[in-house]
Amino acid sequence: MSRASFVKIATMSHREKYPKEYFPFSDEICTFMDLHPCFHDSLKLAETGRFTFLRVILTSFLPHDHLLHNDEVIGLFYYDEEEKLFKQDFIVNKNNEGKLFYSYVASCIKNKYHSCDFVFLIDDFFETYGSEGKYYHRDNNKKPWMHHYKDINELPKNDDLRKCARDILDRPLKRGESVNHDLV
Repeated sequence: MSRASFVKIATMSHREKYPKEYFPFSDEICTFMDLHPCFHDSLKLAETGRFTFLRVILTSFLPHDHLLHNDEVIGLFYYDEEEKLFKQDFIVNKNNEGKLFYSYVASCIKNKYHSCDFVFLIDDFFETYGSEGKYYHRDNNKKPWMHHYKDINELPKNDDLRKCARDILDRPLKRGESVNHDLV
């Protein structure tokens, strides 16, 4: 890549880097990424060489009787090219206002962004939003908070999400690449 190309990519806004046709993010979250690079960098989205983004975003809210029912929970899904499985990022749009976003990550990622006010441990997410396992958990006795999916059928029951996952697995292989047949 030429120096001019690198400078152009480095100075692009996140809306330019992530066109709506492929990345259905709101303009507000793209602007937030521009203003707070540590937030963006904490997401798997920032590691394009390792993670392939699935073009479906799932959003949800807690029940109305929950203290944080106004917060929008955003799920981003990826295929991990190294580990050959699907993974998820959790983002919270505080009060669903599009002004303040938080990412929830594993401790190894949090340690890299310890001074970032917008990055929290995934354990905090499940404690705060999960209501002791009532919400946002998986049927996994060892790690119910871990959102790693070895099989397409383990992904949330959303036809568009599963189609995107299938499309990623069905794409032509690069030289030397192998498919994890356990995912199919």
